[in-house]
Amino acid sequence: MRVHYDAEVDAIYIKLGNQKPDGVVEISEGVNLDTTSGYDI
Repeated sequence: MRVHYDAEVDAIYIKLGNQKPDGVVEISEGVNLDTTSGYDI
């Protein structure tokens, strides 16, 4: 897991895997979740 904070845009990024996202779901205004069709261990 990797966590990165971008102070310039006041955003935090939490990366749980190495796959390239193939979709996105807006959880709430300003909160997006990138999705993949599978997972890697």
